[in-house]
Amino acid sequence: MKDTFRLLLTILFLSTGALAQIPVTPPGGGSTGTVTSVSVASANGVSGTVANPTSTPSISLSLGAITPTSVNGATLSNSAGTTTAGLNIGTGTPAIPLSGSVYIVPGTSPGALSTNSVVIGVGAGSSTAQSNQILIGNGVTSGINNTVSIGNSSITSTFLQGRVSAPVVMSGGTRFGLSGCSNTTNLGGTSAGSFVSGTSGTCTVVVTIAGGLAATTGWACHANDITTPANLISETAFTTTTVTLSGTTVTGDLINFACIGY
Repeated sequence: MKDTFRLLLTILFLSTGALAQIPVTPPGGGSTGTVTSVSVASANGVSGTVANPTSTPSISLSLGAITPTSVNGATLSNSAGTTTAGLNIGTGTPAIPLSGSVYIVPGTSPGALSTNSVVIGVGAGSSTAQSNQILIGNGVTSGINNTVSIGNSSITSTFLQGRVSAPVVMSGGTRFGLSGCSNTTNLGGTSAGSFVSGTSGTCTVVVTIAGGLAATTGWACHANDITTPANLISETAFTTTTVTLSGTTVTGDLINFACIGY
């Protein structure tokens, strides 16, 4: 602050044109003297010129691009001088960010680089070069364009507040487990899917929710016999990780179901 005040005071004196009247005290004390010539050293994006430096100096300052390489120990880099634009924060980020991307990846280099994306987390990154991704979490990866991935496989619960609105909700992840009814052709995700009955008569199956996911209380499921719609399939029992479905089927009937935990 003292140096800044001294500079402003010096410029004020210079505006009077009385160059030789400006006293100068060397750092740490000592003999005083007078300014005989004025110049401006460019630094940190600030540059300037001096007209009449030895008589009646006139200083013109200009503010250029300020490009720090770090903030509070976090490394910053950008693609200045290229046609792309992005922001990197962290030692694990690529030297030049791809177009429109933001990387906050401390400590560990990300996977493949993704354009027009947001990547946050140690080791997070696209498994293959993609575009328009949001990847958040430790080691989170995705190889699909236009996707959002939040949290790695160690996350067991995600808490959201307020109403959640989405055009489509799909059951992904590891496919459910299924036993009973001589079932075949299991297709689907963690808590929804389909199977083919191998039983003519009463068909009872136990669905195990995949991924080690447990509901707080249980699961509410509905099921349909797509091949023979008149045959009703009902939920007859549940635990925090399983659901029992039962009804009358014919061998070869296609059954689908979906479950919501509560």
